[in-house]
Amino acid sequence: MDKTNELIQLIDWMSTKSRIQLSSRQLFPKRREIWWAYLGQNIGAEINGKNERFERPVLVIAVFNITTLFAAPITSTRSKHPFLIEFNHEGKNESVNIFQLRTLSIKRFDRKISDMLETDFMKVVEAIRTHVLPQQTESPL
Repeated sequence: MDKTNELIQLIDWMSTKSRIQLSSRQLFPKRREIWWAYLGQNIGAEINGKNERFERPVLVIAVFNITTLFAAPITSTRSKHPFLIEFNHEGKNESVNIFQLRTLSIKRFDRKISDMLETDFMKVVEAIRTHVLPQQTESPL
């Protein structure tokens, strides 16, 4: 993407982000649910939302409180990379990208898509434990 298009995308995202921030909707996503969420136009290797709404499907990993949760974006990219956890969703092959885990405000959530199967969710949780939070064998200090 050239610099002009990148700047236009950022300006469009700022307008969308302002609307989201001022929204008074109260949604309550739950663990294991898949939702469309406004991820925005981000920087560098951070995963972006898609389309004019800057949204992307995400999997809710954990709910911290009534305003904040932990989620991972979902992508149609299929790969044997350990950070892409493949699953079948409504007849489509997709992947949860645990490399892009992030804390999100519930304000970013727009609409629920479905619930992930418990067996698939446990594969995601185990991959996070293995690849994102590995056991340390020696002191980091």
